[in-house]
Amino acid sequence: MPLEQLEPSTGYSMTLTSHQGDRNSVWATTAFTTTGGRGGDGPKDLTASQVTPRSPVLTWKPPSSKVSGYKLQYAIEGQAFQAQTDLRKHKLLRLRPGSKYLVRLQSDMGGVYTEAITIEFTTGDLRFPFPSDCSQELLNGVQESGLVEIFPLGQASVPVSVYCDMETDRGGWTVRAVAKEKLRS
Repeated sequence: MPLEQLEPSTGYSMTLTSHQGDRNSVWATTAFTTTGGRGGDGPKDLTASQVTPRSPVLTWKPPSSKVSGYKLQYAIEGQAFQAQTDLRKHKLLRLRPGSKYLVRLQSDMGGVYTEAITIEFTTGDLRFPFPSDCSQELLNGVQESGLVEIFPLGQASVPVSVYCDMETDRGGWTVRAVAKEKLRS
């Protein structure tokens, strides 16, 4: 269904659902920005490199016109995310392993957005895409100790940041910080 009478250089959010009798589908939401049709040329040669199961590095060539920044949008399976940057390089973090992403990039020229350029990439697979502890991160190939996100109750759970010790006794140890409280008598 074509959308008509949209304002140029304007951000929109759209939510859709379908109905059949007394049944409703799951909501699907997306966000987009219309182009301004003015304001000069946009960025060029958007590429995704160093793609891992959870992050890529996005780079592009700047336009010949002066820009005040860039609007970066990326989407997966009905979920849309947005970032602003004034650099020509951006690393996306906390992506879903083994998933296809669509990225849109526009130049911001003082509130007027240029035509978007796009790229698609797929993050790599992991043996345990939603690790529940550091032993699963070790099996995913993480060799260095440090902070990681784990999913104690699986994919549907909220991730928890923990320290993984990957050196002691063959590694895979989950270390959690415990706050100590000083009591007065």
